[in-house]
Parts: sequence; structure tokens; C-alpha cells
Amino acid sequence: MSTERGSGFSGIATSLAFVFLSALIVVTASERVYWYWGFAGADPADVALGTIEAALFYSVPMAAALWVMAKTPVRRLHQLVLASAVFAFVVEGVLTAVIFEAGPIDPIFPAMFVGWHGLLAMVGFWYLTRKWLIERRRRLLGIGAIAMGMLWGLWATTSWLPGNLADAAPDEIRTVADPAVFALYAAWVGAVFIAGHWLLGRVWRPQFSPGRVGTVVLAAVMIGLHALVVIAVPWAPFKLAALLGVVAWALVRSRRGSEGPTILEQLDGHVRWRDAALLSLMPITAAGTYAAAWGAAVPDGVIEVVFLALVAVQVLAGAVAFVWASIEAFRAKEPDRRVSS
Repeated sequence: MSTERGSGFSGIATSLAFVFLSALIVVTASERVYWYWGFAGADPADVALGTIEAALFYSVPMAAALWVMAKTPVRRLHQLVLASAVFAFVVEGVLTAVIFEAGPIDPIFPAMFVGWHGLLAMVGFWYLTRKWLIERRRRLLGIGAIAMGMLWGLWATTSWLPGNLADAAPDEIRTVADPAVFALYAAWVGAVFIAGHWLLGRVWRPQFSPGRVGTVVLAAVMIGLHALVVIAVPWAPFKLAALLGVVAWALVRSRRGSEGPTILEQLDGHVRWRDAALLSLMPITAAGTYAAAWGAAVPDGVIEVVFLALVAVQVLAGAVAFVWASIEAFRAKEPDRRVSS
């Protein structure tokens, strides 16, 4: 996978840990908080094992996004949004074939995945959370954790809808989770999220730079995984290439006038436990919100509206963020280096 030039075996191991822990953090958002209803009757041990397994798979798109961040290099938020789009497209176009399910010309799924995997997982759970932890923005951490917890608890109620419950993995028990089961699940996910950020600070790579071998290995893994998708969807490479090509074009243009420390350098530092502990407000609030909705016996019709509204917001947010980031990239200008006499 990815390595860092001239760093030896220990450097390679640290880089792999950096990629894996980054993937573990985004997995908590992409596969455990949002668009995941497997907590309904699932065994905690299976959830734990499944989270680690998902993080291993997500290490591939995470490595791709980090490769893009290193090669661009990414210094500004709009560049990070574009890099997060790479992450989203690799997740749903290389690991799975979901992005192709709506046909070769479809703007909805790409926008939806940018909003889900890009904004929520990579920009929110990985970047913003770490930025606030490093800068010790405790108030923002607390407010953000509570707000995210309320959203999580609200979203989890959509698992009560018969159609969504049926989307749980075949080996999972498809029963609605009561508040106690969900609270235990939320506590586990919150613990992984907190520990992930704390450990990530110990292996952070501010100068992460994939070498030739790491790049070739990453490319080979991605091609191999995508080949499995092509068997089912022969035209998949063309759509994926078009999506990634647009992002690459915007990222190349964004280099103009881009100066200063990279985002990887900006996020370098250790996380204090007492700051990370504030993130526990997220699972606590989620469990409380879920229990309140359970006690209120919210009708399926209301939950259906909540479900559709959240999905619509996800699509709109992804589309707006991607368009904004692209406009910012193409507006970038080379700095005026003329020396006045």
C-alpha cells in the first residue's frame, strides 16, 4: 500500500498504521453511524469484527485519497473536498459497484456519495474532528458531538422502516433494536471513534508521500478490485474514469497560488484524552434521541419523511460542496511575484 520515501521498515509500518487508523475513523461515519442498520439484533462481537474488516477494505480508498492529498498537495478546504470526492468514488466504484446502479449518466449517486463518504466521513469525522482536537477547540467539539449525536439518533430511527430493515446484511438478525441494544451499539462505535483519533495522533505522517513502490501496489490493488466490478458492469471504467478525471482536472488547477502548510502538516500533533472524551457526547446524545423517539412511538409516516429529507440533504450538500470546490479550484491564480522597484 502506501509508504513514505526513505523511512525504512518502521516508516512503512507507521504509514500503514496511519492509513488504517484513518480508514477506521471514516468507517465509523460511513458504515456505523450513517447508512447502516446492522445494529438491529447484531452481536457486539460481530460488529467489532465487522468494523475492523470494513476498515481494512476502506484502507484502499483512504490510501487513494491520501495519495491525492500528498501529490496535489492539498492545502485548502476546497482541495480537501475534491480529495474526499476521490475517496467517495473509489469506495462506491472500486470496492463496490453501487455508483453504477443508476446508469452511466447519473449525477445523483455521485453527489450522494460525496455528501456521505466525502463530507460526513472524511471532511467531518476525519478532518474537522481532528482539527478541533489538535487546536483544543473544546466548545466546538462538544457542540459538534451533540449535534452529530442528535442526527445519528434520528437517522437510526429509519431502521424501523420495513424496507430499510430488510437491507441489513443476510447474516444479521433483522429485528428492530430497542433503546438498550442501540445504546450498547452506540457506545461501542463511540469508543472506536475516540480511540481511533487518539491512536492516529501517535502515527500521524505530516510528510506522508507515497513512493513509487507504494503507488504501484495501490494502483494494482485498485485495478484488481475494480476488475471484479467490471465483470458485472462492463462500462464501469468509463464512468469511473470520467468522475476521477473531473476531480483530477480541478485539483491540478487548484495548485495555482496554493502556498503554505499542507493539511497533513496542519493536523500534525497528539490528541489529549480529556479532549477526545468530549466525543463521547455523540453516542450518549444518539442513544438519548433514539430512546426519546422510541418512547414517543413516532409513526412510520413521519420516519419516512425524516428518511427522505436526510437523503435529500445528503445529495444537495454533496452537489453544492463539489460545485463550490471546483469553482474555487478554477478561480485560483498564480501569486504575483513581481518585485516593485
